[in-house]
Order: sequence, then C-alpha cells, then structure tokens
Amino acid sequence: MCISLKGTTSANRFRDRHRPVRAGIKYHERGKSAGCSGSLLMLCMNIVAVYMHPSWDSFNGAVFQAVQEKALYQQWTTFAPAVEKMNPLLTIEEYKQSIDGRYPPELEEAQDQLREADHVLFFFPVWWGGFPAAGKGFIDRVFAYGKAHELEGEEPIPLLTGKRASLFFTTGTPPEVFEEKGFYDQTVGAIRDQLLEFCGLELHTVKHFGDVHQASDEDRQKMLQEAAEAAARLSE
Repeated sequence: MCISLKGTTSANRFRDRHRPVRAGIKYHERGKSAGCSGSLLMLCMNIVAVYMHPSWDSFNGAVFQAVQEKALYQQWTTFAPAVEKMNPLLTIEEYKQSIDGRYPPELEEAQDQLREADHVLFFFPVWWGGFPAAGKGFIDRVFAYGKAHELEGEEPIPLLTGKRASLFFTTGTPPEVFEEKGFYDQTVGAIRDQLLEFCGLELHTVKHFGDVHQASDEDRQKMLQEAAEAAARLSE
C-alpha cells in the first residue's frame, strides 16, 4: 500500500498541513492511495523521513514539503522528534538495556519503521556543526545497538543493509564558503562514514541549501525546485 501525497503546495499553509498527530516519538502517515501495480510498483518505496527542525513553519519545512509532494507513489512515514517533543536523552540505563536487547516501548514504532524502510531521508539545519539536539537524540535512541548495528568484538555489524539514505540540509553559511572551508566534506563525510555506512545505509542524494537566512524569495524558490527535482530521482 502506498501513500497519497495530494495536497496544497502553498508554503504559507505548510504548518497547518503538518501538525503532529500525537506527542512523543510516534509517527504519522499521509492518507492511503488505492495501492501500486504495474509500472508504479517500482516507485512504491517505503520512505522514512526524519525531520529535525523544531518547527514546520520554516524553510526546512518548505524543503520537506517540496520533497514529499514530488515523491509520488511512495509510502511515507515521518518522525519529527523536535516538533513532537521527543525526549532526546539516551540514559545510561537505556543504553545498558539495549545491549541486553531491551528497548523502551515508545521507540518500537520508529525502530520497526526503520527496519522496514527502503529509503531514509534526513531533513535538518546544521547547528554548531551537526544535527540539532533533538535529531541527534533520535539517532542515539532509535539507531540503537541490536536494531541498527551490532558488534562482533570491535568489528561493527550493520543491520540496515540494502537500504538507501539521503540528506536535505540547510545552513546560514553561503554554500561556496561552506565548501571552501571544508565544512561540507566534514558534515557529509561524518554522517556517511560514522552513521550511515556504520549501520549499512548507502548514501544516495545530498542536497545542501546555504545562505538561507539572507536568500531572496527568488533564490529560495530555486532551492525548493532543486529539492523537488532531487525528490523525483529518489527511486533511481
């Protein structure tokens, strides 16, 4: 079964269209279509989106919307840990329990969806060189030992093999400065090498949108078009 992505494209109505349905780490889905068959079957990926900005009413939210509306015929599950006020703290008790194969009930839904996903999309602003705190907490708690990875001695065993991941992220820094100073390679390289590949995910698409605070409306529209074009290629 696939998810229908019909809806308005007006950015100023974005917040109302994406209110979280319940608190915590629970997910929400779009309305379902009649299903996929024939030539549409190849487009019926199971997408899990991790949205890390604390507000839907933001440029990150507009990027998310542009991607979601263009990724037609996909089953789409969204986790927005900051919006939904997930507790980002991985306690020592929870960490020890994960080593024994025990996990908090509130994480089961996200971990099950992650296991079933074909493609994981990360939407985030770069804050202080990395994910926002709620997004990092989501990674710490959901990509847990025994769910996303294991160890054999000191050798990592990825548990999410056969899946892809894509990054859609923003910075206040202009893109040419971000790249010239090496921040792009540092940001993408760390996520690719220390998170995605460690867990078995293959990096598919990276879209960086820079200078978002000072960009003109025209430039922002071009960025959203780039995001939509990238979304159309997620199944390639």
